[in-house]
Amino acid sequence: MTQALSIGILGTANIARSFVRAVQPSQRVSITAVASRDVRKAEAFARETGIPRHFGSYEALLADRAIDAVYNPLPNSLHAPWSIAAVRAGKHVLCEKPLAAVTRTSGAPPAVDSKRDLPRHLVEA
Repeated sequence: MTQALSIGILGTANIARSFVRAVQPSQRVSITAVASRDVRKAEAFARETGIPRHFGSYEALLADRAIDAVYNPLPNSLHAPWSIAAVRAGKHVLCEKPLAAVTRTSGAPPAVDSKRDLPRHLVEA
């Protein structure tokens, strides 16, 4: 059997707990880390859900070369910037809906450069 895909979670929202419960039985993926802007929240979430590592910033999780993919359950306004940052950090991304909102005043969200960022997958849940 091939090595499990290592997943890190950006944030400690309730939906992230549901994701952990749904994914933990899988032998193909392993949730290996969680990050929060508050290291105590990340530590508590990791302890409560059995995740082996935690980080006190999203940047630290994205910099971890052992993490293959990221689950992004952050607030909607943070979906695009953190999903794009994850792809640029070399991670595959599963992002909750909506990936990005476009309004007349906000304009289009920054794009992922396919020449630079592929072969990473950015998928909306």
